[in-house]
Amino acid sequence: MEQLKTLFKTYENKDLTLDEILKGDSLNSMLPPYSRRFIEDEASHRFGKWLSKKGKNFDKSAQARMESFTLVKVHAEELVRYVCSVYGLAGGKALSLHAFATRILKVLATKKPMEWENLLKIEVESWNKRFETDSRVLKVVAIVVAKAYASLVLKA
Repeated sequence: MEQLKTLFKTYENKDLTLDEILKGDSLNSMLPPYSRRFIEDEASHRFGKWLSKKGKNFDKSAQARMESFTLVKVHAEELVRYVCSVYGLAGGKALSLHAFATRILKVLATKKPMEWENLLKIEVESWNKRFETDSRVLKVVAIVVAKAYASLVLKA
């Protein structure tokens, strides 16, 4: 947990740039081994549920994209849990950060990587104004979620 605390504190001072998102720490260094096993099991479970309910109607490439996005979503949720525990956030603030992480994932999934930098800055500013959440924490969440998306989907 101390390693995550220092990692998140360094992200507070970093800029939301594409270089920062694509370089540096991998997910393996961010999460402890038991979290990675939990994430893989949870993502597999969620994808299996989706596949049994709706996924049979989709072709293999759509199923592969959904499996990849499910893995990213579970990673993002787990990373936000760690951010909340490091910064001592609970209740409505924690829910707000989870919603923010989902919003960041949607922005990243629909836009080109060259547009991410400006869009992430806009999202952090607007979320800060709307929900009065600390901009440092929002920046940390944006960076870790973007790193998770980049390393899992873009294979950066």
